[in-house]
This record gives sequence, C-alpha cells and structure tokens, in this order.
Amino acid sequence: MNNLFGVSMTYIAAGCVAVTLAILLFVGLIAVRNPVMFKMGLRNIPRRKAQTALIVVGLMLSTVIMTAAFGTGDTLTASVTSAVYDTLGEADEFIEWDTKKSPAPVERQVIPLETVDIWRRQYLGDKDIEAFVPFLSEQLPL
Repeated sequence: MNNLFGVSMTYIAAGCVAVTLAILLFVGLIAVRNPVMFKMGLRNIPRRKAQTALIVVGLMLSTVIMTAAFGTGDTLTASVTSAVYDTLGEADEFIEWDTKKSPAPVERQVIPLETVDIWRRQYLGDKDIEAFVPFLSEQLPL
C-alpha cells in the first residue's frame, strides 16, 4: 500500500514525525518554563497506576481496531478487484445504453441480450473482437 486516501505514505510518515516532534517540543517547553505544572501533570501517573494502565491499554486497543479495519478493507478491495479481473479478463471497451438519445427498451436501462446476440453474430469473424460479455452493474452504498 503506497497511498492512503490519495496521499503518499512517505508524506504521511513525515507528517506524523513532524507532529510528534512538535508535541514533544511543546511538552519540553512547558517543562522548562513552568516546572511545577509539568510535575503536577506527571505525579498522577504513579499515584493512579490502574487508571493510567487502563488509558494506555484503551489507546492501544483503539489503534489495533483501526489498523485491523484498514487492513481488512484493503484485503477485501484487492480480493474483489482480482476476482473481477480474473472473471472478465482484459476488457477494452464497455458499451452502455445512452438514455439521452433514446429511451431504454426495457424498464431497467440495459442493453437486451437479443441485441448482444445480434452483435455476436455480426462480429463473429472479426479477429479484433474476442468476446461479448454482458453484465449488469449497480452501485450500492456500503
């Protein structure tokens, strides 16, 4: 995976490092300028060990859940894409019914199978056309 949401992983990693350094610099600045406030913030860690451990474990668990979700999504995308390519092969051209020029012959806007059969017979001897593969495509929210 080289991109996440269209952004290169190199830029994302550099951004994460820059943000982490900025946060550490800010915390260090607070520690230098106001050491009492810094010590008050840190003193709760040894005092409330269970709460601190619970927060750290919760953050780790949420990170694992998000990582697993991204990994599962990428795996499913790759699997479905490869299955489609294996099924259809290399398709050079898709022909769709243009409803702006004339209404579709049936209720759903599809090319009838009879028309596909006519095209198959018409281009049977053409070396440049290997096959006609009719399919239905529908976009659904997921």
